[in-house]
Amino acid sequence: DTSTGLATSFNPNANSTVFTLALDGSTLYAGGYFTTIGGQSRNYLAALDTSTGLATSFNSNASYAVWSLVLDGSILYAGGQFSSIGGQFMNRIAPIDTTTGLVP
Repeated sequence: DTSTGLATSFNPNANSTVFTLALDGSTLYAGGYFTTIGGQSRNYLAALDTSTGLATSFNSNASYAVWSLVLDGSILYAGGQFSSIGGQFMNRIAPIDTTTGLVP
């Protein structure tokens, strides 16, 4: 909480390291080494509801770690050690549609 400095109840409980975050309104994208986060199986990339900490239906299923994220409108750019993401062969960098979780 920015006014009190105390932690909020937001706790997506990732099962491993989170390296990067990108905020889009009430959706927080997280990338890292995790395979579960926000109460769901999500391989290395997830979208979380900022009020509940739960994973949304977004599921791009990266093949390995996501180290960086940049959001540009409805496209989320991911960089990392993956060779596939969003249903396509994408070697280490990929654009992902935030609505579908797929490579456009």
